[in-house]
Amino acid sequence: MDAFSRIGHPMSRTSEARPSMPNKAGEIVRNATVFFDLDGTIVDQRHMRSCALRKVVDEYLPGFDDRQVTDLHDQILENIVSLQSSGSLNIHDAGILRFERLCAALGRPASRALVSQLYREYRIEHQHAMREVAGASEVLMGLRRSGVRLGIISNGYTEEQLGKLKALRLLDMFDVIVISEAIGAWKPQPAIFMAAAHLAGAEPAQCVMVGDSVANDINGGLAAGFRCIFVAPCSEARVPSGVLHLNGFVPASKAIDQLLRPCTLDGQMLQK
Repeated sequence: MDAFSRIGHPMSRTSEARPSMPNKAGEIVRNATVFFDLDGTIVDQRHMRSCALRKVVDEYLPGFDDRQVTDLHDQILENIVSLQSSGSLNIHDAGILRFERLCAALGRPASRALVSQLYREYRIEHQHAMREVAGASEVLMGLRRSGVRLGIISNGYTEEQLGKLKALRLLDMFDVIVISEAIGAWKPQPAIFMAAAHLAGAEPAQCVMVGDSVANDINGGLAAGFRCIFVAPCSEARVPSGVLHLNGFVPASKAIDQLLRPCTLDGQMLQK
């Protein structure tokens, strides 16, 4: 099965034998599925964005502080995401609009040709800086060995998000991949979580959502009936009561134990 046919469908290995319904605390619940957000949770988006913006600033926007540009960029990006979720922008137009607004906010209005060049350079450097969040692949392998299914629930464009998983050689780790463009719903809309649970052959109560956004991953997952785990280093975000907060995936053994807890019979009481 090629990568694109996997989107919105369970991968073929979901039919493999899985642990049966537990008869004692600590065993994995049947159909337990741990879903991960992609950007910022599995893929080190913060590092990639920082490297790409530094390249753009150094070459095209001298005199501006990296932090100033990054903060402005992130604010603009947050606003544009709402346009993307409505389906009114494709990936290229969203990128062009982002850099048009960034240049204007910096008092450096730019021609369409220059904006296109900025976005092109940003994309190239963003790809070069691709890396996983520390410990992510080790945690994924450990969870698979434990018998849980793994999935992705990601906001974004199908081709772009698949490309990240392929570049990091993580695509085959996942049984279910749900990307907003393919599903027609964006986090935190409950519909994307419900679609993911359905494709995993699981009830929402058998699913765990792991992510770095309280608004999109945690609140969205909770509204759909998932148990949720917030993963973000040194975050001051207000996490809903009962939601576990991990600072990261290192050490992997500790992270695996904590991620598995809501997948076991004795962990079912979490967040109920």
